[in-house]
Amino acid sequence: MTIFSIRLIYVVLSILLIAGQFLFTLGCEYSQINMMFLGRIIFGLGGESFIVITKFMLSRWFLSKELATPIGVALGISKLGNAFNDMLSPIVSNVIYIII
Repeated sequence: MTIFSIRLIYVVLSILLIAGQFLFTLGCEYSQINMMFLGRIIFGLGGESFIVITKFMLSRWFLSKELATPIGVALGISKLGNAFNDMLSPIVSNVIYIII
C-alpha cells in the first residue's frame, strides 16, 4: 500500500525534472558550473525516480507474464525521446541564436 498516490508522485517528479532542467539551462546561460551541476543532480533525482515509479505502475497494471512488453515499450519510447532531443537541440539552438 502506498502512502501517496501515484499521480501525486508523478507530478512531484515532473516538477523535479523541469526544475532541474531549468537550473541547468540558467547555469549554461550564465556560465555557472555549480548551478549546472545542481540542475543535473535535481534532474537526475527526478528522472531516475520517474523510471522506478513507471515500472512500479506497470507492474500493478499488467500480469507478471505480460510485464516485459510494456516495460520494453516504455523504455523504447524514453530512448526515442532522448534520440530526438539529441537531434533537435542543435537545430533549436541555432534557430534561437538567429532570432536573438
